[in-house]
Amino acid sequence: MTYISNRQKYERPQAMLWSETYTTATAGNPLAISGFEFGSDAAANLQTFLILSDHNRSNIDVSTDRLQNRQRMINGRMRSFHVADKVKISTSWEMLPSRRSATYSNFRTVFDAPITSASGDGAIMTYVATGTSIRLKVGEYVAIEGMSIDGYNQTNGLVLSVTEVANTTTTFTITGTATGTPTYNNPKLTVTGAKTDYVSSNEYTVDGGAGGADILEWYENHTGPFYVYLSYDKPQNFNGVYDRLNEYSEVIEMYVSDFSYNIVRRGGTNYDFWDISVTLEEV
Repeated sequence: MTYISNRQKYERPQAMLWSETYTTATAGNPLAISGFEFGSDAAANLQTFLILSDHNRSNIDVSTDRLQNRQRMINGRMRSFHVADKVKISTSWEMLPSRRSATYSNFRTVFDAPITSASGDGAIMTYVATGTSIRLKVGEYVAIEGMSIDGYNQTNGLVLSVTEVANTTTTFTITGTATGTPTYNNPKLTVTGAKTDYVSSNEYTVDGGAGGADILEWYENHTGPFYVYLSYDKPQNFNGVYDRLNEYSEVIEMYVSDFSYNIVRRGGTNYDFWDISVTLEEV
């Protein structure tokens, strides 16, 4: 979730994200996004998801198609054979900029920082990493590599605290699973997200999410199903946990059943305004 944390403007992520892949959530970890964002500096075959903007977006209308066979019995009672409930989602954007930023977005796909020390008691691990403007945030997830003791290597370590010293070293604590003294094998911290030289003031959409042309490109390149991540308050998906609104709460495999757009107003040398309507149906 580090990438998402660094790409969201507000406390919660954008309401919708489209992805070619889906990684199942595990205990204590959120729904994970694998790959890199469309428009990043990663190789084209690694760009697997698109963050949709909340810029001038209408309501996200969710309806359910209940697949069932109903038949009235000889005694007059109705009997129903339920097969499945399938979700349909509709939303639209008005006056959405055709592109999300003034220049190449310059998203950071991978940022590695060497680790100089590590300590912990198995529940909480403390690391010191070197590097300028690592930009870790409390509540995001990072990867730790290069420790020789089992449990020190982590693919999703929850950041609990961060202290940066003179833009050269960063001390941070994460949830841990190991004890003892680690030995090093070129240990490093790996984070993803916006690059340190990313200039949000150059964004045309309010949150840096996809512009009209980005959404159109996704539609043209995805004739089959993909995964739709949704961020809204559905606490039952968190096993009764009510304090995880900053995560995606649901993911549904869907395809685009209807797509249309209008060029409302053409800009000068920066961008046009588009109206876009999208309907998605569960597979």
